[in-house]
Amino acid sequence: MASSSDRADKLRHQLDKAIEKGRVKEAIAALGDLERLEPKEPRWPQRLGDLLRRDGQGPKAEEAYLRALDVYSKQGFLPQAVALAKLVVSLNPARAGMLDQLGQQGTRDLRRTLSGEH
Repeated sequence: MASSSDRADKLRHQLDKAIEKGRVKEAIAALGDLERLEPKEPRWPQRLGDLLRRDGQGPKAEEAYLRALDVYSKQGFLPQAVALAKLVVSLNPARAGMLDQLGQQGTRDLRRTLSGEH
């Protein structure tokens, strides 16, 4: 049985080939599989969002970006999370409040880091 690392390598290769050949559906499928295989890797849902947005699938792109934003935020990468939040708001202005929420969470995280709390 192939290890998850071998499976991920195979999926990355499939993704590269699909993108190279302009096969959007195959690339979307590979990114979805990579996201499920490596849920702590925010690049996969972010790249999926990029592909979906270019393919005119705004609502699906928004959901993919939100998943990436969540992972970035949980891993403490606030600048990346904020950048994605701005992108999500550009796709769906009704989500403008999420920028405030991220700012508040980032402020709390920064205070905890500076005070030595974990």
